[in-house]
Amino acid sequence: MSHTIYIARHGQTTWNLEVRVQGQEDVQLSRDGYRHRRGLFFLLKDRPIKRIITSAMRRTILTASPLAGHLNLALESTPELNEISLGLLEGESIKDCDAWTEETWTWWLEDPLHRRVPGGGESYLDVFTRVDSFLSRISFDDSGEVLIVGHFRANQVLLSRMLGLSPEEALDICQANNLVYRLNFSGSNQPVLDHTYTGNGMEPVWENGLITSPVARGPFVSDFKKANNPG
Repeated sequence: MSHTIYIARHGQTTWNLEVRVQGQEDVQLSRDGYRHRRGLFFLLKDRPIKRIITSAMRRTILTASPLAGHLNLALESTPELNEISLGLLEGESIKDCDAWTEETWTWWLEDPLHRRVPGGGESYLDVFTRVDSFLSRISFDDSGEVLIVGHFRANQVLLSRMLGLSPEEALDICQANNLVYRLNFSGSNQPVLDHTYTGNGMEPVWENGLITSPVARGPFVSDFKKANNPG
């Protein structure tokens, strides 16, 4: 049976705006984050969506709630889709950090699949375990259209599993706060993938393919400083 899954990222948060390490801190949406929420609402409000699934974190729930209310759907929230935990780095600024933060952030970015930040951090492989558990217990085949609202890194993992990509390839997936992916499944396990941006007040234009970037895992502090302080 054919079905469609939309995968959205939560609207921008105040910490996204400030370039602070967010992880599992439960941060509020920014002004633009509420506009991203509005864009998602108008993109999907007339679609025959049967289920809306979010992480257990406030920023995904806030992003999805207006659409759920409009469609008279109960949100299904699960911690299996929570963002990666980044331990003691959470709350630290990438723009203005001390030596420990710069050293630890750089160390983690060099091998995020396996390394865990001290203080309860997770590796990407830990997130793969959570997402695999989610996918093993959820059946989408008879759901029609489904919306999942998640996080940058958790969505990298989710998309890579649905598209049959390797963990290494997951690290290059680059989803902006206003980018929505659509996966159409029809008779085979390999979906047709496209994407669009929300919030421009116009009819959405769906484009084929996955947005990737070699810097998707995050900015190195040294590169960030160079980019923002050109010599």
